[in-house]
Amino acid sequence: MTHRSSTEFRIAIASPGAGATWRGYEIFAVQLAQHLDALGANVLFLHGGAIDHAEGTHHSKRVRRLDRRSLGARAASLLLPVGPHSIEQYSFAAAAVRDLHEFQPDAIVASESVLLALWNKLRSTTGRMESFDNAAFILTNGGSRTPPFHYADLVIHHANDLCERAASVEAPLKHTSLSCPINISEWDAVLQKRAAREEVLAGLGIPAQRRLIVAVGAIDTAVKRLDYIAQELATVADVHDLHLLMLGRESPNDPGLLNEVRSILPGRSTARFVEHDHVGRYYAAADAHVSASLSEGFGRVFTEAQAWGTPNVVHDTARTRAILGEPATIYYDATQAGQLARCLVKAFDRSDRREAWKNTSAHHSWDALGEQYLQAIASAITRRRGRQ
Repeated sequence: MTHRSSTEFRIAIASPGAGATWRGYEIFAVQLAQHLDALGANVLFLHGGAIDHAEGTHHSKRVRRLDRRSLGARAASLLLPVGPHSIEQYSFAAAAVRDLHEFQPDAIVASESVLLALWNKLRSTTGRMESFDNAAFILTNGGSRTPPFHYADLVIHHANDLCERAASVEAPLKHTSLSCPINISEWDAVLQKRAAREEVLAGLGIPAQRRLIVAVGAIDTAVKRLDYIAQELATVADVHDLHLLMLGRESPNDPGLLNEVRSILPGRSTARFVEHDHVGRYYAAADAHVSASLSEGFGRVFTEAQAWGTPNVVHDTARTRAILGEPATIYYDATQAGQLARCLVKAFDRSDRREAWKNTSAHHSWDALGEQYLQAIASAITRRRGRQ
């Protein structure tokens, strides 16, 4: 077998939602492609939405698929025993086969397990997938998927507890834990954004004297629990002159939630959807970032807040403590009424914003972790080829 350096490997990264939505999974996929490309790897980025090539890699391709919200996906779900989300994944996986055949990857990285499962089934049953028959399949497990991971050669967990749990069931070499990296600005840029706070508030129509509380992600009740956050803030909003800014889209599973939040916090809530590259100015303008999620896989919103020096008020778990540590973080029990309201005001007195930024730069930046991702992928490729 010919030995190659890690930068000579061909790495395909697949993300059906990238460019179409900006959840943690999709942002991670875009940035992984960018940084592996910058490190010299030969990267093909397959994405389902529109992405400016200047913001992606040298080799990126939009793959046509049935969007889960489309009439076609909904119609297909009526005929097949799967929902529109799975229809989107299957259609993307099928359409990407030709691109993978032409690229002949050494590794395929995906956050959607159904993609790898389908490609694994194709190559194991058809005998016609020689072009990527030996590719290492790598799953970036940002959620709580549990073993066994039959089709994966490597599972990269973004939470160490998930990695330990999986490694106790399957071969430990099949699992590794790497934090979810983010792009981080210089501290001077953070200060500049913070200095523009009044301008940001004015643009939102929020009085300059109000304390801005930001919640980032889907506006829903199941995961982000915006109803709980609104109810908690309502008990102290007038006393501390608070305003809730929700950065995200209302979940289709919770129609009417925005109206409910507005009724709970009359005149003290605002919802906006902004592209991810512009979220930083709102983090920097905020007096605190709040989360009521009981379980976070990626934890991206936590580290993003820290990267802008913004105090976090988050549900207390071993995972959140492992991600965030102590700088500018308030932990509380999000299962109890009154906890968020009582703990939130403690964030206003935190003076360790720069320590939070330094902690994130050291442990969660792409500069700190990019090479580790490349080496983990290269090791998976080497192990798979050693078994051939």
